Amino acid sequence: MIDFRYHLVSLVAVFLALAMGIVLGAGPLRDGVGQTLTAQVEQLRVERDEMRASNDALNAENSDLEGFVKAAGAGLVTGTMHGEKVATIADHSSMHAEVEATRTLIEAAGGQTGPQIELGQSLWDPAAEGERRSALTTITQTWPGVKPSGTSTSEQLASVIATILAPSEDLDDAARLEIAKALSASGVLTLKGDIEAVDSVLVLSGEESLFSVTSDSPEAAATRSDNLDKSRRALVTAFDGEGVTVAVGGSSSVRGGSEGLVSAVRTSDLRERVSSIDMLTYASGPATLTLALAGAQVEMPGAYGSATDAEALVPDASAIREKVEERNGDRSEKKRSDDTDAGGQTNDEEASSSDGGGQ
Repeated sequence: MIDFRYHLVSLVAVFLALAMGIVLGAGPLRDGVGQTLTAQVEQLRVERDEMRASNDALNAENSDLEGFVKAAGAGLVTGTMHGEKVATIADHSSMHAEVEATRTLIEAAGGQTGPQIELGQSLWDPAAEGERRSALTTITQTWPGVKPSGTSTSEQLASVIATILAPSEDLDDAARLEIAKALSASGVLTLKGDIEAVDSVLVLSGEESLFSVTSDSPEAAATRSDNLDKSRRALVTAFDGEGVTVAVGGSSSVRGGSEGLVSAVRTSDLRERVSSIDMLTYASGPATLTLALAGAQVEMPGAYGSATDAEALVPDASAIREKVEERNGDRSEKKRSDDTDAGGQTNDEEASSSDGGGQ
C-alpha cells in the first residue's frame, strides 16, 4: 500500500517544478523566448506579404493571358469551316457565356450558327417521369414518323431532340418547330430562335456537381444521375447515327481523367467519330471546342484537354485548315467535272438534233 508521504513528496515535486518554470520564464528565458517568437511572427508576416504580392502578380498575368487567348480565338479558327450549319446544345444554364463565345467563333471559322437549345431538368428529373411519358405519347401519336430510341423516357426524348435537328425529308421546319414546342411545354428543353436541320452539333456540358439536388434521397439522387448520364449519351449517339458531326465539351472538377459526358464519349466507340474537350470553362475552351468540331467535320476527331485520357492539349489548326482546303478543292473539281459532263451532253444532243434536221 502506497504511503501518504509518497503522495506528499510527489505533490511537492510538481509544485517545485511549476515554480521553477515560472521563475525561469519570467527571468533568464523570458527575453530569449520573446525575441524568438517576435522574430518568427515578423518572418511569417513578411512571407505572407510576399505570397500576397506574388498571387496578385499571377492573377494579373492570368487575366492578361485570358484576354490574349480570347482575342486570338477568332484568328485561330478562321478558315476551319466552310458553311456548315451548327447547332449548340447546353445541358445547364451556367454554360451561357461559353455558348455565346462558341457561337461567335463558329461564324469566325466560316460556319453558320443554327438553333440554340438548353436542356431542362425534366429530361432527367426522377419526379418528371409523368411529364416525359406524356410528351412521348403526344409526339409519337401526332408524328408517327418519329421513332424514339432507347429504353428509358429520358433516352427516348433525347433521341427526339436529335431527330428534329438532323436532316430528314420526313420532317419540315413547321413539324420540327411543333415538336420542339411539345418538348418545351414538358420542360425538356428551351429553344432560342428558329429550329432547322443542321450539319453539326456542339454539346456543352456542365460539371457533374451542378446537377446534384440537396433534397434528393439517396435513391432519387442515383436515379437522377443515371437519367442524366443516359440522356446525354443517347443524344450524342442519336446524332452520330443520323450522320450529324458532333463535338462535346465539359470541364473536369477533379484531377485525373475526364468526367460526365466527355468521359462517356472517350470510353466508348464514339471516340472514333466524336471530338471532345475537357477544359470548356477555361479561356481557351470555346476556341478549342470550335476547332475540335472543325476537325471532326473533316474526319479528324480527337480528345483534347489536360485530363489523363486526352490525346493532346488542343487540335492542330493548321492541319485542319489544310484538310478543309483539300476537301473544298475536291468539291470544286467535282463540280467542274459535272458541269463539263452536263455541257458535253447538251452539245451532243444539239448536234444529234441538227443531224436529224439535216436528214
